[in-house]
Amino acid sequence: DVRNGNNLIITSFNSTNNQNLVCISVDDFIYCSASSLWQEDSWSSYSGNCYLSGCLDSLACEYNPLAWIDDGSCLTVYGCTDVTACNYDPLAQCDDGSCVLPDGCTDPTACNYDENALCDDGSCDLPDGCGDPLYEEYDPLVTCSDPTACITLITTGIETYNIDKITIYPNPSQDVFNVEFNSLSRQDLELRIINVIGEVIYTENLNEFVGAYTKQVDLSTYTNGVYFLQITTDNGVINNKLILQ
Repeated sequence: DVRNGNNLIITSFNSTNNQNLVCISVDDFIYCSASSLWQEDSWSSYSGNCYLSGCLDSLACEYNPLAWIDDGSCLTVYGCTDVTACNYDPLAQCDDGSCVLPDGCTDPTACNYDENALCDDGSCDLPDGCGDPLYEEYDPLVTCSDPTACITLITTGIETYNIDKITIYPNPSQDVFNVEFNSLSRQDLELRIINVIGEVIYTENLNEFVGAYTKQVDLSTYTNGVYFLQITTDNGVINNKLILQ
């Protein structure tokens, strides 16, 4: 320790060849480190207080670059310390910058699903009814439409299509759908069942058909989901939703 308040007027200082000397307390460690008048070994450093204790781990949150004596204050458990993050670690003492903060909806069933979101922010708008005004089950208060809740398509009536009493049961079904209707006039009909991406999985043509129609359609080999029964008449197309569970 060479602190005396007059270090700046010292014309020469040499502490070389001292293997056990690692810290030299001086009045101004910045000046002494830069001055050519002060000579020291490569392993020695100047400090304002060589007896200052603190954390010596440069990677720790409590690291003190001025300390020379380790006082055991280093925080050694690293992780995310932000309680609002999805990967918050209650055992972490030192934040390592890994926190993933809420940034969107991560539920793929929600209408506002964000495929780029890493941490759910609680904003998911989940299906809560039928939001399609083309169906009888339409609810104007629905913010996220559930396709399985929209079942009966609104049609213009039998006077347009000459088709009466369309019945599909059970619907939803786990395998077989019973399809029944009545053609009020002789006409060419085409029945098709298509999936949600437009692929036709069933088709039937009825030429000059009139009267009652009854059919069992087995969809047990197909993937669960929403399908559409499409009846093409001489006067237009009727669509009905099928739900395979």
